[in-house]
Amino acid sequence: MARTRTKPQHALGLLRFRASAALASANRARQGVSRRLWASHGPDSHEPPTHPDERPALRGAHVCLIVEYHIRSPGFDMARNVLITGGNSGIGREMAAALAARGDHVIIASRDLARSQRVADEIRQDDPDAEIEAMALDLGDFTDIDRFAEQLLQRMPTIDVLILNAGLYTHGTRSLPNGLEAMIGIMHFGHFRLVQKLRDAVIAAPAGRIVVTASLAHRLGRLRFETFDAPRKHWAAVFAYGQAKLANILFTRELARRLADTSVTVNCFHPGPVATGLWSELPVIIQRALGSVLIGPAEGADTGIWLATAEEARRFNGEYFVKRQPARTTAAARDMDLAAALWRESEARMT
Repeated sequence: MARTRTKPQHALGLLRFRASAALASANRARQGVSRRLWASHGPDSHEPPTHPDERPALRGAHVCLIVEYHIRSPGFDMARNVLITGGNSGIGREMAAALAARGDHVIIASRDLARSQRVADEIRQDDPDAEIEAMALDLGDFTDIDRFAEQLLQRMPTIDVLILNAGLYTHGTRSLPNGLEAMIGIMHFGHFRLVQKLRDAVIAAPAGRIVVTASLAHRLGRLRFETFDAPRKHWAAVFAYGQAKLANILFTRELARRLADTSVTVNCFHPGPVATGLWSELPVIIQRALGSVLIGPAEGADTGIWLATAEEARRFNGEYFVKRQPARTTAAARDMDLAAALWRESEARMT
């Protein structure tokens, strides 16, 4: 069953108006142009405006007029451009489906292009009007990130919503081909590189939003720069994961500070203990134990969708959310000196 597309709730912001007028006969032309118009302008339809071109010269003619207005303001979002990393499963898929259903143009990016294309097809089956497509992106490879960004900007020169969601948990620690420990290499450094390439496109949007998927697991993390390219220095994989999630929050805060003089907001959120493929590398016995406490992807995606869509969410910048509410973090995750140091270290590793 197709989803009902969300209609705008007020007249501010993007207004799409499509009008079609036709003259069926000279008699109708003398009385005024016969017209059928459709408008999407608030929760209820209204009488269309009178078209000014009602001259007798149109008598006997067949006229089809299509007018489309795009009026943007920071307080109103519709039909926006959205990029989601890791959008082919779990909460990323839920966010992609929800934003496509409201009329946004969504691109999901992940390393497994075939899987992403299948997910995009499934979303279109549920909602034939959904504008969603898939692109290949390997966040563990800086060269591939650069390739992706160049191709994306040709399709999407302005990005209204950038959702940095891709994540992984490895059973044991390991290195990426670029030498970085895999979890922080993808979840922090890969996204850092991507934002470097796409930052101007988000700033160019009337009311850009960057949403980062963080985690309560940041409480297990301690930022140890010497472990970034030395996975074996971690006692256990869970501490490497916690460090990567701590880096997500520090990145969010520092990026928000650096974009404070723009219209862009940057926030992060904890989705909860979500039953996704993130835990696929854990031993089966642990996966079964977690099964009794994990929540569904739709529930986990809720706060991310809210940050990407709600007008209320634009009041916040550089915050960490749990269940749509600003939440406390560890002292390390609030340390702006540490956030700045991580930023400098990240920049140095981009060369």
